[in-house]
Amino acid sequence: GTPCQIAGLRYFLEKKEYQDNLIAVEVICHGVPSRKVMEKFLYYTKSITEIVNFRDKRYGWKKSYGLTVKNQGEEGYIPYEDNYFTKIFLSGNALRQSCYNCPFASEGSYADISLGDFWQLKRWPEEQEAGVSAVILRTEKGEAFFRKCTGIHKENVTWEDVASGNPRLCSGKHLSLMRWHPLRVNLGKNLASMEPLQFLQLYSGRTKLTPSTFWIKVANRIYAYGLRWQR
Repeated sequence: GTPCQIAGLRYFLEKKEYQDNLIAVEVICHGVPSRKVMEKFLYYTKSITEIVNFRDKRYGWKKSYGLTVKNQGEEGYIPYEDNYFTKIFLSGNALRQSCYNCPFASEGSYADISLGDFWQLKRWPEEQEAGVSAVILRTEKGEAFFRKCTGIHKENVTWEDVASGNPRLCSGKHLSLMRWHPLRVNLGKNLASMEPLQFLQLYSGRTKLTPSTFWIKVANRIYAYGLRWQR
């Protein structure tokens, strides 16, 4: 689950005897978008009844931002170019407010193992088409469990290797400036008042970049790069 979900599970199971049998695995989390954004997207597409896979890798790891969807049981594919929902998610303009100051994303993790994309990886180029995952073993229990996993090619890397492409590991605040982005400030109002296509085009970046939008994104990027090396 996400880091906050793992934390909630830990608190719930704190005094339960079967917690010893639990291996908690989290994703390196970018944040969780508002469910209303997904509802807006599904309402616009109409033909989609279910999103099966948010990261379809049929065209390779680095092109894995298409959606696998279902319509009345039949599977379909929406390429990234037409995938409004993922573009909005990646923009950071429609995450839940708590995600901009997450206490569980970095040192506050309650997981045994963290999994994520190994972004900005320079080694093993031949493996990158299929995809390379970063695995962080946070506890002795997680390390012992991972040692038993077979059929996986494993290589030791440094924390800096992984964090350079995953600033969320250094701070749950790396997207904090985005909460003041004009689109995020007006998210609730725009969800309620805009037609689906109008909303999706605006929040997915299919509109002209305004000066305020540009400088907030620049400041956020500088802030994120600075946090990577504070650990």
